[in-house]
Amino acid sequence: MDTIEQLRIKCRKEMTPEQRKERPWFTEEVTRRLSIYLSWACIRLGMSANQVSLLVVILGILAGGACSGGHFLLGVLLLQSWYLIDAVDGEIARYHGVNDLTGDYTDKLMHYVIEAWVFYALGSGLAERFEVVWIHSLGLWVAFFFTLLKLLYDLKYKCLVLHAQSVLGEVAFRKQDVTQLLSPRHHWLQRSLKTYSLYPNVMNILTGAALLDVAGERVYGVQFPWSCLVVVLLSYALFYPAACLKGVYGIIRERGIDRECEEMLIFKNS
Repeated sequence: MDTIEQLRIKCRKEMTPEQRKERPWFTEEVTRRLSIYLSWACIRLGMSANQVSLLVVILGILAGGACSGGHFLLGVLLLQSWYLIDAVDGEIARYHGVNDLTGDYTDKLMHYVIEAWVFYALGSGLAERFEVVWIHSLGLWVAFFFTLLKLLYDLKYKCLVLHAQSVLGEVAFRKQDVTQLLSPRHHWLQRSLKTYSLYPNVMNILTGAALLDVAGERVYGVQFPWSCLVVVLLSYALFYPAACLKGVYGIIRERGIDRECEEMLIFKNS
């Protein structure tokens, strides 16, 4: 059996330094450092990547279920476990030399479903707990626009890929890494908003808010409308629709796809 360090090398995802720099700090410095120990244990137990993936889905469903039932601290702890173990199935697959697009697709699909489900369940649980009906709709609103925002950018890159395929005989990629070109260099404010609005940072913000709510309720007896979770949900309810509008504006009005395509490709006949 390989040691932890040998396993870490075998299971490490192949990425350029630029790609790795684009990944969230929490993913690189916390999740990946801890997940390898779980991967080591799962390999010793003879678990396959698919079995771990099933466990990930179950944890995600349970995290939303706990939030829906008003057990917010349990819910965010399950969500943290979900994100941690989600790294394990990929590491096990790489250990066994399995690297297929189907696995990548199902992993991304799972993230779409679970992340939206947690927002909806959070709104449902907060509405039930504080007996404020409109918070239920707030959770649904956030889940919808969070998913829409991800879809907008997925569609953008789908258009880029399809265009590249259509002109494959006339086009050459620059020497720069294509994924680096597809990762736009953001202004510091844009980077901050991206950090605030995407996983795993959303998960950590929800965890912090749940901990503050527990501390506030037990120490000071503070409840709605000063719930940190409600405030966070409200902030996302305002941010995600605005981000969707800005994204569509940048893509359509400012021809964002065309500009990125021109940066990514050069034509042989030009």
